[in-house]
Amino acid sequence: MRTIRVAGMIIFVCVFATVLSINSFAEVKLPEIISDGMVLQRDKPVKLWGRANPGERVTVEFAGQSRQTVADASGSWSVKLSRLATSTTPHTMTVSGENKIELKNILVGDVWLASGQSNMEMPMGGMGAFAVRGSNAPAVSAPNAPATGAPAVPKMVIPELPERQKQEIANANYPEIRLFKVNMEVSFVPGKPLSLSGPKFSGWSGCSPDTVKNFSAVAYYFAKEIYKEVKVPIGIIQSALGGSPIEPWIPVEEYNSSVSKGDLAKGGPISGFGGPMASVGGLYDTQIKPLKPFSLRGFLWYQGESNSMNDKQYTEQMRLLVGSWRRAWDDNDLGFYYVQIAPFILSKMGGALAQSSTGKSSLTPETLAEFWEMQARAQSIPNTGMAVTTDLVEDVNNIHPVNKWDVGHRLALIALAKSYARKDIVYSGPQYKAMKIVGNEVRLSFDYLGGGLVSRDGKPLTDFTIAGSDGKFYPADAKIVGNEVVVSCSNVGSPVAVRFAWNETAQPNFANKAGLPAVPFRTGP
Repeated sequence: MRTIRVAGMIIFVCVFATVLSINSFAEVKLPEIISDGMVLQRDKPVKLWGRANPGERVTVEFAGQSRQTVADASGSWSVKLSRLATSTTPHTMTVSGENKIELKNILVGDVWLASGQSNMEMPMGGMGAFAVRGSNAPAVSAPNAPATGAPAVPKMVIPELPERQKQEIANANYPEIRLFKVNMEVSFVPGKPLSLSGPKFSGWSGCSPDTVKNFSAVAYYFAKEIYKEVKVPIGIIQSALGGSPIEPWIPVEEYNSSVSKGDLAKGGPISGFGGPMASVGGLYDTQIKPLKPFSLRGFLWYQGESNSMNDKQYTEQMRLLVGSWRRAWDDNDLGFYYVQIAPFILSKMGGALAQSSTGKSSLTPETLAEFWEMQARAQSIPNTGMAVTTDLVEDVNNIHPVNKWDVGHRLALIALAKSYARKDIVYSGPQYKAMKIVGNEVRLSFDYLGGGLVSRDGKPLTDFTIAGSDGKFYPADAKIVGNEVVVSCSNVGSPVAVRFAWNETAQPNFANKAGLPAVPFRTGP
């Protein structure tokens, strides 16, 4: 009899556990990005998705549309709403299966995804954990740096929050701008790789002084300007991580395929990092993939400092990143607008991580300029645009420039011109087009004149150098003549090449009348 009772109890427990498991799985569930307060993309089909019990019927109702589907064998389901018109009136969405979910306060407008590393991640409220406070703070050692003989890494100091930004925070009451943030918790132990926890999703919130403090400053300034110019609700998603190279943001399958095709050379491990940052695709899987295919207007990207030391493949990596993200969203027209990283003393700051076989740093003051060139070349990718920041730096020892409002503004100019087809917008400073040698002078012509070429401070143009056939570059005299810049030097009788802003600390004064700085360039190797 006891044996029968025990057997009966075991059967009861198993059946009860099975019922609990089925009931818990049967509940319709939504990803974090689909929640109260969200902004849905206007003028495009909108895909919604989630989990349910296999075979469970799911119904989605929103703005007069009703869609039904059945969860597949794995429990996944998705529906697609027809194009939605802009709406500043909050709507409710109902998702029904065995249970019922009501999502409230939903607007319809434009949604942008902002990603990259610390200069995109830096919040409106200040640098916080990104740097060590105080002028007497100890130097910050790079992970895995050699114990002896390595150049010292400069101190990174938290600047005082600018008064302008304090006022921006106080006035950041924009209920039709909605913020969504993906967080990754980072732990650093000296001598060990960085350790990252899984992503934590903040949920959607209206833009207010409280919510904006911990949100990307660049993304906020961009969103604010687009909102004021276009006058539709704006959703801005922040998914950025300080210190991250580009490789972890690219899907591993596409990266490996590009390597096998020879588009990219096979690289070594991403040193100094742990967790999702230690491998190709790690951050894509944790911080980007959970967001797709939430409909977007486009992408913002501010990254490169972690690749600037020795990455000779960055243009192709950018091409792969942009293409793979567009394929993930099944939309080749999505704008991708990015920031050319600012001047800083890379040759000293990165020296501890760039040791050559001789034990000396392989970096020079021109290494960063070469990286700028690779970033500029990525403009050949369709539907992209680059914001230049050579004039926005107060301290080249600080890898995190304080001025983020102009960065957001310049990204917004690109978006307004390209994604919103505003013909009245000048979105780029002068970009080198061609050169013509006339005697001992070089005449340079440019695209993006922006109403005319100028010196932004009224002084003679700076940061031009010129070389003859011996390849030795000398500081040059440069003057604006009409729509050209004429460059010469008494030491160079027969010039063959010109360089502009070809140094990591260059902060040139060459711009157009729209107030946008010229893009660094060289006319030859």
